[in-house]
Amino acid sequence: MNNNALYHQKEEEGTSVNEMSLEELFLYGIDYFHESLEDRAEMGAKTALWTNRVIRSGIIGLVLIAASILVLVFVVSVQVSQIAQVTTKMDQHMELMLNDIGEMSDYVNAIGTNVAALPVIVDEITIMERNVAGMGEHMTTISGTLGNTKYVVETIIQDVGEMEHNLENVSYIVQGMDHSIERVSRPFRLFNKMVPMP
Repeated sequence: MNNNALYHQKEEEGTSVNEMSLEELFLYGIDYFHESLEDRAEMGAKTALWTNRVIRSGIIGLVLIAASILVLVFVVSVQVSQIAQVTTKMDQHMELMLNDIGEMSDYVNAIGTNVAALPVIVDEITIMERNVAGMGEHMTTISGTLGNTKYVVETIIQDVGEMEHNLENVSYIVQGMDHSIERVSRPFRLFNKMVPMP
């Protein structure tokens, strides 16, 4: 009988060790030893399987962690590059701002200089106002003079009109005299034709 079969048979029969003969005990011991080896091998296989699964899970976890670290490093490198670009642009903008601030400072200084010259400008404006007031008086005088001049010119125009009327009268008189002379000289011309002068 097979050792394993004997071991299982004794197990099924419920036979105690005290009831077995020496040969049966020996065979039972060998059978039990083989069964123990099989159980141990099965436990080793299960342990190896679980160990293999744990190792695989650990490797997969490590791969995922490594991939996550690589992605994180890539993202960080991209972010660092973008931060560097933004920092460079900020430096450029700060430089432009400093230049603008310098120009504004120059403008403020120029405004301060111009403001310092305001009293002189006020004095000049005061003098100009006085001159304008004097010019107003002179303009009033000139206006009065122009009024008188207008009256004189109108009088002259009136006199010229009267002179023109007189000239028309003189022209009319001269034309009448010419007509009279023409009438008076007509007999003399006829007489001159009849009796020629030597």
